[in-house]
Amino acid sequence: MEETQQKSGAGEGVRPAESSGSSDSLHVPVVGMETLVTRLGAGLSFVAAFAAGTTGWYMIGGAYHFDITPWYFKCALCFGWAAAVSLAVASSLSRPKAWNAKTLRWAAVALLLAIVMGSVTYYCHLNEPPDEEAPQDETSQL
Repeated sequence: MEETQQKSGAGEGVRPAESSGSSDSLHVPVVGMETLVTRLGAGLSFVAAFAAGTTGWYMIGGAYHFDITPWYFKCALCFGWAAAVSLAVASSLSRPKAWNAKTLRWAAVALLLAIVMGSVTYYCHLNEPPDEEAPQDETSQL
């Protein structure tokens, strides 16, 4: 079996199908180095956006309110915000103009999710558990 790569018109190579005689053999595209670097950059931008989102929410909303926020709100909103920021970056890099309609849409989604994060923090502030203090005796001693 020959392991050479054939170049297609798009610049990505294709491995030849195995010659086992079956007509339904798969053609697996070979991913070029440029695509790998792009995917690595997209993954790193997602991780950086996720870290920035959770840290920003923690610092801006307050540590106590962030701690009493249910984990599923934190996970879903931070994941969604990081995905929106990453997709905004990807759409700005994929077109000649950085500020195109797709980039602005994803930036608006990220802004909307940030507003929802603030709303959840405010809800947790309004419904925070009462402080537990030691009970005091109401009787006076003479």
